[in-house]
Amino acid sequence: MNQLKMTILDNSKNFLIESLSKAIEAESDPNQWKFAILSLIQSIELALKERLKTEHPILIFSNIDNKKNTVSLDEALNRLIRIAKVEITHENIESISIAKKWRNLIIHYEFDFSIQLVKSVFSRLFSFLLDFYKQQLDEEVKDILPGYLWDEALEIEEYLIELAKITIEKINVEGYDVMTCYNCGYNTYVLDKDINKCLLCGYMKNLITCDWCNEQFFEEELENVYVGNYKGLDGWDKVCLSCRETNQEIEEYEQEIEEYEQEMEEYDLQKKR
Repeated sequence: MNQLKMTILDNSKNFLIESLSKAIEAESDPNQWKFAILSLIQSIELALKERLKTEHPILIFSNIDNKKNTVSLDEALNRLIRIAKVEITHENIESISIAKKWRNLIIHYEFDFSIQLVKSVFSRLFSFLLDFYKQQLDEEVKDILPGYLWDEALEIEEYLIELAKITIEKINVEGYDVMTCYNCGYNTYVLDKDINKCLLCGYMKNLITCDWCNEQFFEEELENVYVGNYKGLDGWDKVCLSCRETNQEIEEYEQEIEEYEQEMEEYDLQKKR
């Protein structure tokens, strides 16, 4: 009896190959970019699960007591950081956030993207996967792909790098005040109120102030943090990742101090007995 069977890693590789194949087709049929992006995101999710599996097979399941559904992108990322102690940069966390956002838009909603924007996102996600395969799975993507697909991947990368170079030169000439674009990751988001967009990928979003540090961020870079209840109303602050991590470190430190003090109290009580 014929069977179709793949490991998690093989499945990830297969989606990666499909993604780049669709990227080639997209040069003549732009609609194929949708499938190129979706396949790349699926490859990323499976790669994260493969890394979790190497830590412990049970970690790929959302509920470790009921091995039915596997973890989501967010759950996989959280477990990699907190359990597997994998160091993931802020930039790569944003890449995964972008992957989740784009998949939701493409599958569950309408969308309207410029080809330049799509290529920039594809390039950023591919760069993340390239690095993750090498650093966390000890796999070289160029050894996985047929030669013509690797060449296509390099062309997409080189296209964005050259475009970024030209864009940055223009920004320097104009003397614009810029910040790192949440979408493409380049320092090409112009803060001038008459422009307020990324000159590289075209990403445009209103900036929001972090309630804790008063710095400006894209909405996707902030998360809602519960700060208590006042007269029956729940209070929430919009907080950047840096502030959230700092606060979490303080909370963990305070928890350690509290546990230490409890241990010392128990030790003193035992001595008195």
